[in-house]
Formats: sequence, C-alpha cells, structure tokens
Amino acid sequence: MCHAALLKASAFALKHRVPSFAARPLSGNPIAEPKAFLRPSTDRWNSMIRAHVDSGHFHTALSLFSAMREGGARPNHYTFPLVNRAASSLANRIDVGEAIHCLAVKAGFAGDVYFCNTMMEAYVRNGGVGMARLVFDEMCMRDVVSWTSLISGYARLGDFDEAFDLLHRMRAEGLQPSPVTLAVLLRACCAAEDVAGGCQLHGFVIKMGFGGHELVQNSILTMFSKLSCLEVAQKLFDDIQNRSVASWNILVSMYSSMGDVSGAIDSYEKMKMELSPSSETLTSLLSALAKSEDLRLGKWAHCHAVKAGQIDAILHASLVDFYAKCGELEFAVQLYEEAQTKSSTLWCIMMWGFLQNGEFLETVHLFQRMQEAGFMPGKDALRVLVMACSHLGVLMWGKGIHGYLIRNNTLEAGGSDDTALGTSVLNMYAKCGSIDLARRCFR
Repeated sequence: MCHAALLKASAFALKHRVPSFAARPLSGNPIAEPKAFLRPSTDRWNSMIRAHVDSGHFHTALSLFSAMREGGARPNHYTFPLVNRAASSLANRIDVGEAIHCLAVKAGFAGDVYFCNTMMEAYVRNGGVGMARLVFDEMCMRDVVSWTSLISGYARLGDFDEAFDLLHRMRAEGLQPSPVTLAVLLRACCAAEDVAGGCQLHGFVIKMGFGGHELVQNSILTMFSKLSCLEVAQKLFDDIQNRSVASWNILVSMYSSMGDVSGAIDSYEKMKMELSPSSETLTSLLSALAKSEDLRLGKWAHCHAVKAGQIDAILHASLVDFYAKCGELEFAVQLYEEAQTKSSTLWCIMMWGFLQNGEFLETVHLFQRMQEAGFMPGKDALRVLVMACSHLGVLMWGKGIHGYLIRNNTLEAGGSDDTALGTSVLNMYAKCGSIDLARRCFR
C-alpha cells in the first residue's frame, strides 16, 4: 500500500479511535452472542462475525469485531475479509472501510491478495474507486478477482474507457477474464449504449469459449434487449439450449419495456410450457398490461400469482400500480392498505395512482402520511407532490415545496431526475399564475 493511502487511513484511525461500533441487540436472533463464551478463540470470533454478516446484521458484525479486539484476540487471514463484507454493505460509510484498512495494514495483511480484493470491493461499493486503485497499484500479486473488482469500480463510475483499458492490461499480463469480468463489461456496454462495442465484446466472448455460460449468456441477452436490438436478442434467446427462469424473465421484460403486450404475453405462455414463471416474470408482464390498460388480462395474472403464492413486495407494488393505471383506484387503495410493510416505492406508486386519477388532494394527504411514517421523500415522490399542487393551484404549497428542494440541494445534481423535478416546479409556478417565478426557475 502506498504511503499516502496509509497515512490517510492512519490519520482517520487516530482521529476516531477505530472503529468502535455500539452493539445492537438482536431480539430473537438465534445467533449466540460473544458473552456466551468465556474467552473466545479467533476462529470462534470469525464464526460469529460470519454468521451475523450472512444474516444481514452488519452493524452487529462490526460490533463483534470491536469486542474481539478489546478481548485481546488477534484477527487472522479470514477476519478482515469478513469485516470488509460488513463494511461494504453500509451505505455511504467509506470511513469505516478506511479504518479497517488501516488496522489490517498494521496487522501485516497489506500483501494478502484475499484481503486486498475484499478491501477493494468495500471501497468500490462505497464510491471510493480512487482508494481501490491505490490498493490495486500497490498489490505485489493480483488475480482475476483483483482486476474484476477494479473494472467494476470504473464501470460504476461511467468511465468505460478505463474499464476496457484494464481488460487489455489484464490480458497483457497473462490473465484471462472470468465470466464475472465479462458480465461486468457487458453491463458497461449497455450503460454506455455502445452497440458496436457490445457486438465486439460478444464476438470476444464466443472466441473465449464463454458463449454457453449462463451468466454470460444472460448478460449478453440483457445488453441487446436494453439496446433495443430485439431481433438479435430473440435469436440469441432461441439459440440457448437450456433456458433458465432468468433468461425467460429477460425476454418478457424486453417486450414489456417496448410496450409489446402481445410479445410479452406470448413469451409468458411459452415459458409456462418449460418452466414455472417467477414473481419477477409476473411483475414484467403486469408492467406491459398496465401500459395497455388491459384489466381483464391483469386480473388473470393477479389470480395466477395468488394461486401460485408468488406475491412478494415488488409484485404487490406492481399490482397497486396496475389497478391504479387501469382506473380501478378503489381496488388499488385496498391493495395498498393491505401491504404489511410499505416501502418508499409503494408510497410513491400510490401517490402517482391518486394523481393519475385526478385525486390531487388525496395525493397531498398521502404524502403527509408518508412523512408521518418516517419516510424521507425521494425525487419521484416530490415531483408527484409538485404536480398535485400545480393541479390544485395552491401557490403557497408550491412555494413551500420549492423551498424544501432548495434547502436540501435536491435540484443541484443536474441529472435527468433533477431536470424533470425542476421542470415540474417551473410548470407549477406557471399554472399558479406566477410567471415571474416560473421565468426565474427557467433561468
């Protein structure tokens, strides 16, 4: 590891007395707590940390790591990768990764390939591609996972040129990409909307002999379907000998996203001859039926999902969206209220449902309920709220929402979502008769 990176991590560690996480009680958790053992060994600590990471209790896993250090047990080759898995799962907490990195270097694991790979993954997942690159450049030995982690980091940043340059460097050093590497690069071509690059990479995949690998096949199929190369995607799908549920879902989703209802239904019916459709299949099918407002077929899909016991949270939200778009608002509200746990996505879908059916005041009231339930509104929910105020013509409410957006820098990023939200604010002022404020927003 370079001196600059180590100094940076060390400074953080000294400042925050790395890392001290308050243990969170796990009521009803069957996993044993450390106090059940008098002096746990390193292997015992590792086992407990792994169990909490595998069960999704990341904060508690880090608390156990703190308790392990305080108890005098020395972390070994397996400890830090486990802790990195926990750290990489914490959103926007790159500082935790830096602290763990510092401890691992001091413990002598800077040259451990397994540790370095998990450290890079932790940095990449928290947006620290620069720190991941420092780790990568200082590694004496690198394997395919090392290269793939860094390629994935640059692909997430949208730096596709650097991602493909790393592929060339990797091959120049005598290492060939794995199916995971190729899947990452295929997603990059899709994100860059690079049809030519995707075709070249497809040829490379076949030349490398990975054309029959399920992950690679589905990644190629996803790429061509999202790049609107429908004929190519359909031919590739037809050539797959052992089609999985994931492959069929990609095909149904492709026709659904293109608004081809008959194509989506036809694919769904053919799928049932080979495999049992999943909840994801029905979610994609409902999306197509919602666009065509085909209430009869939507109810049929709903009944099939109930009989098959396939209604999960995502499909439940899709059903609410479907019935609202078909004008069955009362039934949509009933399904919404029946949801045991309401995600921010479900709140937003129901708000859109009220808006699309002309229930503007109900849209505002539902937003208030959302806030009372402790949910932070996303940009979609705020946009729906602004549009509702536009239809109601209540300038005071509209100004209040605009003030909230300004205070929280919601319109600063400049992405497509921000443009749509900003346009909604401008439209709100225009519809409320405040042309001067609309002009100011435009400028």
